[in-house]
Amino acid sequence: MNSSKKRLIITATVIVIMAGLMFKSDKMAYGCGTSEETRWLYMFAHASWLHLAINSYMLLMLHHIMYAHRVIAAYLASVLATYIYSPAIPVVGMSTMILFIVGYTIPYRIWKHGITAVVVLVAILLLGMIVPEIAGIYHVICALLGLMYYYAEGITRRIYIYIIND
Repeated sequence: MNSSKKRLIITATVIVIMAGLMFKSDKMAYGCGTSEETRWLYMFAHASWLHLAINSYMLLMLHHIMYAHRVIAAYLASVLATYIYSPAIPVVGMSTMILFIVGYTIPYRIWKHGITAVVVLVAILLLGMIVPEIAGIYHVICALLGLMYYYAEGITRRIYIYIIND
């Protein structure tokens, strides 16, 4: 089985898990006063079928760059975001992990599409911060963490190549 099929199967599996947890979102939401384990689970629950469908669609659109190490980093960044900011209303959804991956792609988008792509992304992130019921601050935090991960991954890759070629 090739690498692309494996990533697609992993993505589809995550979507099935999210759909299975759809009716537990009230117990898995993270926010002020919720239990500690919700920090580790909130991204798998969704507020509605539309919420699940939008996040599932985005996962499918990004699956080609979702290698295991990036998915793990996105998951850990989503957990880290809960330690950076604690919302007044409970939060659910995979969008934090999705925005981590989108943040990871910012340098490519600048190279391919110019600054316009970044302006559009920033506008969307700012809109998410003013629209009620959207975890805009989490989206910004995770997009920035994804951008930092892009550079960390590049440095790690260069060090690895340097060591191999030495």
